[in-house]
Amino acid sequence: MLFGRKNKKNKEECPNCKSDLEKEFSFCPYCGLSLIDKEREMREFGMLGRADFADKTSSNTYLAQSGGFSDKIISSIVNSLMKNLDRQFKDMDKEIANAEIKPMRNRFSIRIGPKTTNKNIEEKPKAATSRKGPSQEQMRKISTLPRKSANTNVKRLGNKIIYELGMQGIKSPEDIFVSKLENGYEIKAISDKHVYVNTIPLDLPVKTFKLEKDKISVEFKTEY
Repeated sequence: MLFGRKNKKNKEECPNCKSDLEKEFSFCPYCGLSLIDKEREMREFGMLGRADFADKTSSNTYLAQSGGFSDKIISSIVNSLMKNLDRQFKDMDKEIANAEIKPMRNRFSIRIGPKTTNKNIEEKPKAATSRKGPSQEQMRKISTLPRKSANTNVKRLGNKIIYELGMQGIKSPEDIFVSKLENGYEIKAISDKHVYVNTIPLDLPVKTFKLEKDKISVEFKTEY
């Protein structure tokens, strides 16, 4: 046998000090050598063994043998999570595809997903130069109505330069036309009684362009 038992019944010899021992001994009382068959202990008593404590080497061997089952569980969990994430991304793509873009007065509102209050993402309006030219009716007014220069107020707030043009009777942003000049901009606005014409001698990109009550506000970028 593994431990070199003698032929005497219920006796075996300590492999270390050669002392005679009882077969049921788990360690040698003379030299302290452990006499436990680790593989047999694992088979008969499980990972914790007879004395209800785990031998480090035996535990590692057991865990290595059971690793395949654990890997399958972990793999199943990861696959489930990936499927859930894939469904969520597909739902987000559908919401973006169904996004509503609604024109509001002097601005645009973009909504994605379910309706919510005070959570609209506003896109600042583009300058009027991005629109088509004036209609026939607008051309008629431009050629027949008297011209007038609007009062101008210039503000500088931090890195922003804002031009405010006092123009009464302008009903819609569609009646405002901005033309880029060599060293600035020309703004024409059509009311029922006048055609406002103003030149802004500022060669900077337009950031926002808004029609407010009785005035037009033009904000310029001061940093590129």
